[in-house]
Amino acid sequence: MVSIKELMERGKLPDAVYMDKETGKLMLVDFKLPDMPDHAKESAEIFIKELINQLDAVCDGASTDDGVGFAGQHTRRGKRIAHFNRAGYSLRVRDIEWAQVSLPYYFNTQLKHVDKENWKLTCSLAMELAADNERAREKTQAAAELKLLNMPITEVACLLDNIPKDIIEARDIVFLQSLQRWFHRNKSWSAKQFIFVCSFLIKYGKV
Repeated sequence: MVSIKELMERGKLPDAVYMDKETGKLMLVDFKLPDMPDHAKESAEIFIKELINQLDAVCDGASTDDGVGFAGQHTRRGKRIAHFNRAGYSLRVRDIEWAQVSLPYYFNTQLKHVDKENWKLTCSLAMELAADNERAREKTQAAAELKLLNMPITEVACLLDNIPKDIIEARDIVFLQSLQRWFHRNKSWSAKQFIFVCSFLIKYGKV
C-alpha cells in the first residue's frame, strides 16, 4: 500500500486528495456523491488507512491516553486494522464505521490536517468501496462453492492438500491443517467446514 506521505513525495497525490497551499493541510476534494468517480472511493480508503497507520506508527500500546498514538479505548481495534492495512487488505465496512466514529477524537491533536467538513463524505465513499468489495467476494464465493459442490469430494480434498506450503499465511496454517486432518479421518466435511475450504481454495488460487 502506498501512503499519502509517499505519494506527496512523488508529487502524485490521489485524485480526490490535494494539499491546500494556504493551510498546508491535506484536503479531500469536495465532490458531490452522484458525480464521484470510482477512483475517488479508492482515494478515500487510502486516506483513512493512512490516518490509522499514522496513529499506529507512534502508538506504544499505552492503556491510557498519553497523547501519542491511539487512546486506550481505541488501541486494540486500531492496531488490528493497521496490521491488516500493512498486509495489503482492504478496509471492511465495519472498519470504516469504527474509523468514522473513533478518529474524530484526534482531529484537534494528532490528526489536525484532516478536513473535518468532508470527513463524513470521505467515510461514505470508502464504505461504498468496501460494500462493493464485499459483494464481489460473496459472488466469487458463491460461484466457487457451486463449482466445488459439483466435484467429487476427494478432488476437493486434493486441491486443499496441494496448496503450496510456502504461500500459506501463518494465521491460516493451523486451521487449514485441521481441515485436512478432519477429511482424512472422516472423508467428509460439515457444511460450515466446507465454506472455509472454499475460502482457502479461493484465497490461494485453487478455484
